[in-house]
Parts: sequence; structure tokens; C-alpha cells
Amino acid sequence: MEPSETDLLSAGSVHSLLRRVVEAGRLDAVAVRCFDLVLRRGTTGCLALAHLNEQGIVAGCEGDLVATVAMLWIRHLLARTAWMANPSRVDLDRGILSLAHCTVPRTLSGAYRLRSHFESGLGVGIQGTMPVGPVTLVRIGGERMDKLSLMEGGLLRNTEHADLCRTQVEVEVGRDAIHDLLAEPLGNHMVAVAGHHAAVLGRWHAAMIA
Repeated sequence: MEPSETDLLSAGSVHSLLRRVVEAGRLDAVAVRCFDLVLRRGTTGCLALAHLNEQGIVAGCEGDLVATVAMLWIRHLLARTAWMANPSRVDLDRGILSLAHCTVPRTLSGAYRLRSHFESGLGVGIQGTMPVGPVTLVRIGGERMDKLSLMEGGLLRNTEHADLCRTQVEVEVGRDAIHDLLAEPLGNHMVAVAGHHAAVLGRWHAAMIA
């Protein structure tokens, strides 16, 4: 929609650069300070990070190392690609949490559109349509990454609110889970993975911090 051919070329060059960095360092994962790209280069990493995740290289946004580790953990333990997103709205009465972000692996989307980055209006963002169904929301926290939030729920629908990042979903997790999230958040981003995996993830995390 909004991006020009120049925007697409600039976004593609970010992927080429990151791919060279990954190969040179033999990296399994990267976390990119996306807003540095916006301020210094006038482009975004949304498309590049999506493509890296599609290629099996875990790529996190906004320099969030902890969320990136969660995505890497899910990749190795569950053999699944995860999606990092911001909790954007809560409906406590209905137990519904809205998640939104301007990047999503296209392999997780039934369909997608290329948009601009929401906050800046620059570069290339992705508006993906996520499949409805069971989902697990994950957040690691604590100074030693010894805290874990796990919420199992159901992805109900995709939304198109003009005041949120491009890919938007509503997830029903229940009142208690949202109350816990508001009372003791472990960080901004949540990591979503299709299916219900709280038992497996919880056992593994407990074993690692014991």
C-alpha cells in the first residue's frame, strides 16, 4: 500500500546486510535496534526481520534480547516460529488481550500486505493475517531470566485499527491471566506461538533455573 519502490529497495538492503552479519558471525539469532534505522537511515527493519525468521534465523525487534531468547528457545524446543508483539489493549471483562506489531514472519500469515511502519510512516511494515486457533503467549523476565509468564488462550480474530501497529490480533486468555500481566509485567513484548505449550515450556524453564 504505502511503500514506494525505493522503500522496498531500502528495506531489502537491510536484509542483505543482516544476512551478511549472521553468516560472518555464524549467528543463530539477532536483535536489532530498529528505531536507529528509522532515525539514521529513514527505513525500517520490519521486512528484513520477517524474512530472517522465515529463513530460520531468529530475529527480534527493538533490541529486545530477552524476547529474542524466548523466540530462540521456542524454535529449538518446539521447532516452531514465534511472533514478537506488543500488548496494545486489554479487555479485562472479556479476558481479551490485543497484540500488535509491524513485522510478522509471512510463513505465519495466511495473507499479508506491505504497509509503512506505523509509528514513523516510513519504510516497509507487514500487515499479516494470522490464523485463528490455540496459542501460547510467552515472556521471560527477571535479572537472571529466572521468571516466566505463560498464557494459553485462543487467537480469536485479526483487526485493522488505524491507531495500532500493522499486524493486529485479539487473543482470549482469561481475566486472571490479564490481571497477572497488569500486576507484574516481565517486559513489553510478548512472544506468541501457535498451539498450547505451557506445560512443556514450564517444565523446561523450571529445570534450567533449578
